[in-house]
Amino acid sequence: GANERTIPTAGAALSPSWHPSGRYIVYVDADDRGTRIAQVDLHTMRPRLFGASNRGLNITPVYTKDGKNIVWASGGDSPAELMLANATADDSISVPFVGRSGFETTSPSFSPDGKQVVFMSPRPLTPQLYTMNVDGTGLRLLTPVVPGKRSYRTGPDWSPKGDLIAYQQQN
Repeated sequence: GANERTIPTAGAALSPSWHPSGRYIVYVDADDRGTRIAQVDLHTMRPRLFGASNRGLNITPVYTKDGKNIVWASGGDSPAELMLANATADDSISVPFVGRSGFETTSPSFSPDGKQVVFMSPRPLTPQLYTMNVDGTGLRLLTPVVPGKRSYRTGPDWSPKGDLIAYQQQN
């Protein structure tokens, strides 16, 4: 709690996430028109709206483990899907990241070795956690659904060793 300092942002900031180098923070910039992905350079303290995300629903941004790309959930009229774009290029465009097309998919977190991603998807009934390889193979339901028992799981994050995943659960 010591040495607190306010970091300038383009607008209201939500869901901050560190770049592997510690030089940047990516976050959700929110205003009345919706959300957009933004990042701030901690050396220059200059925020930058990310050109690859249009105003709308853009949430839960994270950097890939090599720091070259940003992955976030983007949606609107259709279910939110994970998107990927170059973290450094001003003219970057977003492309769908591998995952569960056609299903709501949010809250990505990369394993420490960068080979897997855990994310949240409300399938089959309530938000559950899934893991998969970054190439889209090996999709696996991590949190089991118990019939008749309401379960809600979100906010996954890998442990530094990659052997555990912490998450929020509501019963």
